[in-house]
Amino acid sequence: IRAFVLVSSLVLSTFSAQANIILTFAESDIEVGLNDSFIVNLYAETGTPSDMFSNFALETTFYSSILSLDSVTLGNFVGSLADAAYFNPLFPSPIIGGSDILLASFAFTAIDYGSTTLSTINAAFSNVFSPNATIVVDEASANISVVSTPATLGLFAIALVGLVRLRRKA
Repeated sequence: IRAFVLVSSLVLSTFSAQANIILTFAESDIEVGLNDSFIVNLYAETGTPSDMFSNFALETTFYSSILSLDSVTLGNFVGSLADAAYFNPLFPSPIIGGSDILLASFAFTAIDYGSTTLSTINAAFSNVFSPNATIVVDEASANISVVSTPATLGLFAIALVGLVRLRRKA
């Protein structure tokens, strides 16, 4: 068993000295109403088997005067992502790779009008098989706007009246 671990560790670490992980939010532009609750999902994608990771940590930034963070739920790396993750009995962490890997779901409530950018910063990923590998992370961001629903409907109504008038003149 020890020889296998050493060999697999050497084989995986020889693929690449630099791994790439791309982070994306499910939506890049989100528009919600005041007091609306909504969920933003954060996904990761690895390009090659050498980009697989076993641990991660990240921070998010947003204006807390506009959004209230209600909860954060980590993705299920074993259940729905069984094809993207596997467990090595010698390590407690799953080894994760593939595309559309749900890392986390962030639940927010819009508490004031305005716009903010939800961004990931200081993302750190590691791989138990290649602990010295450099992992380059493409950070994610999403623009979130809290708008007044009645005002939006009012603007729509004004535009519709204008279109009807233009049609009658023609």
